[in-house]
Amino acid sequence: MSLSRVKNWVAEVLTFSDLNAEFNNILNNPGSLITPITFNLTFTDATYDIGASGATRPRDLFLSRNAVVGGTLTYGGVTLSNAVTGTGNMVLSASPTLTGTLTAAIANFSGAVGLTAAIPQLTLGVLNTTSGGILMYGSTSGSLTLKPAAAAGAGVTITLPATSVTLNAAGDLTGTTLAANVTASSLTSLGTLTSLAVTGAITGASYSGAVNFTSSAGTDYVVGSFTSTATAGWTTTPTATVKYTKIGNTVIMEWPGTMAGTSNATNATADAIPVALRPAAQKISNGLRMIDNGAGDVWGTTVINTDGTIAFYRDAAATNWTNSGSKTIDSGVVIYTLQ
Repeated sequence: MSLSRVKNWVAEVLTFSDLNAEFNNILNNPGSLITPITFNLTFTDATYDIGASGATRPRDLFLSRNAVVGGTLTYGGVTLSNAVTGTGNMVLSASPTLTGTLTAAIANFSGAVGLTAAIPQLTLGVLNTTSGGILMYGSTSGSLTLKPAAAAGAGVTITLPATSVTLNAAGDLTGTTLAANVTASSLTSLGTLTSLAVTGAITGASYSGAVNFTSSAGTDYVVGSFTSTATAGWTTTPTATVKYTKIGNTVIMEWPGTMAGTSNATNATADAIPVALRPAAQKISNGLRMIDNGAGDVWGTTVINTDGTIAFYRDAAATNWTNSGSKTIDSGVVIYTLQ
């Protein structure tokens, strides 16, 4: 308390002027009675307030140390308790440090967010409840590595400029296009791709469908297979899975010898040659062996038509078949050009 006495009294007569001076000293300096406080300011616990909401409030509060609040703290319209909640704005410092877990919240960043710790790195929630995706934007020159857990289910979809690919939990990469300058290395498998540019050798590759290779000189190299079904000549409907290789305008078909059954006509036809393998004009090959009425096994005649149908004859002279007994289109190779 900084209020001091007006006069140091001794044994004397108290005049009215001295008495007024003492009282005026107190009345004119009320703040000096309580400031500075040199003791702890205490209250009857949880009973009285300092000021009131919207009225009789102090202006600013300056503290040199800590504030311990037993209830909630409202700051700028935001209620602060054990967690930050509310819909107002809260201004943090230029470089705030957050520890712990952010749950059920949205954080908007106006600048780059740097992650320096190796473990843990960054865990993001779902983009929306329908697709469950994660939306990320990065630099055009940087790299992004996603390593989903073993039980990640459908995996992670990565959207890159002009391309979209999917990486599943097993490390398989699938999609429709790998754009230029997108590097795929150390992959378990590649799914269906519209096009793939390879500058080196491909080793240990397996193909379930047609594969089209285009060399730098412009020559197509396509490998694949198709199923040909008999359309006439047998009591049943035998089929054959035919493997083929297309090099430029040359087609090489490898027949397995499985188109066989009991003959019921003097002709034998089949269908299902893919459009890309159909010639511009009818082609004739003598690369398949034929078995007619259980005998023969001689080189026959195979006619490749422009509509994708095939006609088989029992020998090189294009003789018709016997309409009974066994009839077999045996194994062999058919070679022709597309011109």
